Amino acid sequence: MKKVKPSIDGLRVRKKGDRRILLLKVAAGHFRRIGYEKTRMEDIAATAKVSTKTVYNYFFNKQNLLIRYLEQDRASMVSAYEKIITHPSIKDPAETLARLVHADIGEVRSGNDKKLWRELLAAETRAHRSADDGFATNRKVFLNVIERALLQFQKSGQLSRTIPLPIAVEMVYAISAYNFRQYCAIDTLTPEDVLKTARVQMKILVGNWLCVPRDFKNAGWLESKELELQKQ
Repeated sequence: MKKVKPSIDGLRVRKKGDRRILLLKVAAGHFRRIGYEKTRMEDIAATAKVSTKTVYNYFFNKQNLLIRYLEQDRASMVSAYEKIITHPSIKDPAETLARLVHADIGEVRSGNDKKLWRELLAAETRAHRSADDGFATNRKVFLNVIERALLQFQKSGQLSRTIPLPIAVEMVYAISAYNFRQYCAIDTLTPEDVLKTARVQMKILVGNWLCVPRDFKNAGWLESKELELQKQ
């Protein structure tokens, strides 16, 4: 069978993609070593052995580079999110949400990884000034995953359809964001610690959202049943 050679345009796109990944990797290395604020686009160019103009051709400023790095990181975790919300054996809403919170750690494992993310989170906080900027767009990826998970449990009858979904989604996201910041701030915390904590948090949170079976909605029935059990 004759092999099809890749087109010149295809090779150009691939080369451009590879260089973009390299520049992001180099930038992350500088952020980790000397911090986001002290890193210059010229430093990234020198380490990557390209011109400063080339760096600006890919990222029009350092904030744009930061947004693209966060975007790349989020994209790398989408498959993990999908596996959790589509796995047939996970039928417990609290457990599913806890696993999503755990998955949001991504590949942040070592002390150096945590140091990098402390820099990234601080830079993001300082730069995020609009509800529709690049940081907000990146945030929507995980918000959409949480919303899909909650909708799935509403449709299955496990979560009440009366819960204010946008607020519920934001609450889960807020807990996840807090846990991630704590995880990055404390070197001794492990991913397993985050999962353990998230399981407790989500059970408490979701406890108020669970559907009450129809047979149990009658308060009088509940009171009589409780008295009956006490007599036994």
